[in-house]
Amino acid sequence: MLDVINAPREDNPVTPNTCLTETCAFGLYKSNSLGKSGTWELVDVFNTTVKIKSSDVNSGEIYAWNDKTISISTDYGNNFSTLYSSGELTITGFDLINGELFFSTNTDIYKLEGNGPVSVYSIPTSSEVPEIDFPSKISLAQNYPNPFNPTTTIAFTIREPGQVTIELYSIHGQLIKELINEYKPEGHHSFKLYGSALASGVYILQGRFGAFTQSKTITLIK
Repeated sequence: MLDVINAPREDNPVTPNTCLTETCAFGLYKSNSLGKSGTWELVDVFNTTVKIKSSDVNSGEIYAWNDKTISISTDYGNNFSTLYSSGELTITGFDLINGELFFSTNTDIYKLEGNGPVSVYSIPTSSEVPEIDFPSKISLAQNYPNPFNPTTTIAFTIREPGQVTIELYSIHGQLIKELINEYKPEGHHSFKLYGSALASGVYILQGRFGAFTQSKTITLIK
């Protein structure tokens, strides 16, 4: 079992005092006893918080990523090397599907290949009105928490009553589920998304509010 959340620090009474200083606050920890208290061992330390994803427990391959960098380890997290550094892009999600690597930004989903990222899907945005008018009409908020497991809250605001459609898509643009399709009064609205039946990964949340379309990327981690 590997974890980068609730690291065994001195100020965390739930786990042993493995990490006594801030230098190992952002650490990758390993447990060989299903995460039982007292069994966590510090494996590696990062400069900032990261999220991790394992491809195959038998291969030792682990990915660590944040908003700027994707790193890979082939020895169960003991050593990491940079797989991709995003530069000006801000990474909002990362997933491994059938051995292929994908990451998302606020506008595109990219497939990570040997020569660099290749855009495979552009998240639709409305071009029917000037962008400066868009926030005053509607607003689809980022889900919270994100990443989530297994429940997250989705909120949106509309300035005038109208038809609202919110759908969930896979990272490849395939429709997974229609979450809302109904007439809503003006104001703030929210609802829960339950991810128990979904696989871990990055999804696209797309809201259509009359002539406006807005999308968010959301991440489910189990």
